Amino acid sequence: MAVQHRILTLKFVVIGLSQPVTRIVDVSASLRMAELHGLILPLFAWEDSASHRFIDHPIDGPRFGDDEYAGYARSATRRRVWEMEHWCRDADGHVSECEWTSTVGAAFDSLPFGSSAVLYYEYGSTQCPEWRYGEPCLARQLDIADGRHRHGWTIAISVDAVRSARRAEPAALLRGTGRAPLVEAGGPAAYEEMLGVLTDPMHAKRPELCSWIEDRIGVWATSQPLARADFDVEATRVLIASTRRGASDHRDPSPFRALLARTERWHPAHRIELLSAAQRAGVASGGLPDRSQAAAFTSAVAARLAALSSTRTESAPIAAESALVTSDPLSASFDDVLRRLRFAYRRSGVLLRSRAGDEALVDPRVLLDRYAARYWALPSDTDLAIAIALAVAEGLPDDELPARVEHVAGLRPGSIDRADIDPSVRYLATCGGASRQPLEGRDRAALARLVLRW
Repeated sequence: MAVQHRILTLKFVVIGLSQPVTRIVDVSASLRMAELHGLILPLFAWEDSASHRFIDHPIDGPRFGDDEYAGYARSATRRRVWEMEHWCRDADGHVSECEWTSTVGAAFDSLPFGSSAVLYYEYGSTQCPEWRYGEPCLARQLDIADGRHRHGWTIAISVDAVRSARRAEPAALLRGTGRAPLVEAGGPAAYEEMLGVLTDPMHAKRPELCSWIEDRIGVWATSQPLARADFDVEATRVLIASTRRGASDHRDPSPFRALLARTERWHPAHRIELLSAAQRAGVASGGLPDRSQAAAFTSAVAARLAALSSTRTESAPIAAESALVTSDPLSASFDDVLRRLRFAYRRSGVLLRSRAGDEALVDPRVLLDRYAARYWALPSDTDLAIAIALAVAEGLPDDELPARVEHVAGLRPGSIDRADIDPSVRYLATCGGASRQPLEGRDRAALARLVLRW
């Protein structure tokens, strides 16, 4: 008889927020508690930068009110704690479990109240020090802290449904509501107060708070509503998959792999915004250059390549066409570019076409791929280069590009002018000098999408 695996449909709810933030996820009952922690972080776009633990009922402390836990079952017996370390703050009176020996199924089976059992995930639940990073914490800056207030977030995890499967399945995000709170706020009370300050343009602390958020998260975080009801399921799924496999895993077939690898140092919430922008730009939905477009985009450099003798033939070189584009921003000549791309090399002072050059002439998409990859060698900030390619991929006219680039890159309005983005835009408009005619409209957007995949 085949072994049946339990699949749990878990509901995650951030406690203490006026705007509901929930996630519904299918997980295997054999998932380890440490793996569940690794799943929660991308689910809510949080960094792994604070203490965390699972517990059968939350600690009692001044940061929680009774109404915040209305409807959640709470045990009156000793607490069971699944620790992420061999120590735990406020550890008196609990039974400790080692996280690497516990599974999600076993954890829920050990809880009281049967089907209404709730497992709590506490993140950053520590006594607030008076000073952090050389300045008061957010709660103290907003004057909402008492003498010994606590930092931290609590997520209630319950089982919505159980089904059987032939094999264990990877975690699958089904749906969700609400944008995740910025964990840097320190807790629900400070976050709610922060939202109130941000929505009041006349509030005396608004400039200071905006500066605080921009320093830790990015300028984009103060340029749009933080408490949104909508939730980007697809972007979060991509982030979860990237976290599970590793952003630099070359086996990852995701069209966003290259983008995620280049933005590993970005805040997870900013990466969600990036993925949403990439989806709007059509990076994952096709619209890439086809064979005929590739041939048109690279016609000038292909003519120069065809004029060279191949190392595999003895035929005389083809006469080069006279009207060649020579505006490659990275090189003064096509010969140098061809050598850098390994389509040609010098032997006894003679430039010859390599085997890769022969293949590029057979399939112009090979040549186009190399030029797309060379976009990232431009002398430009990587974050800015990403934002420019995304803006161009959306098909925006030139006069709208600076504002869109500022938004995607998380820069203050008015901080970019055309001179800052012209080299990258010109590269995309000429395919790095490989095209005879400037690319416009859908052609330029298609090349930008291909660039974003490299």
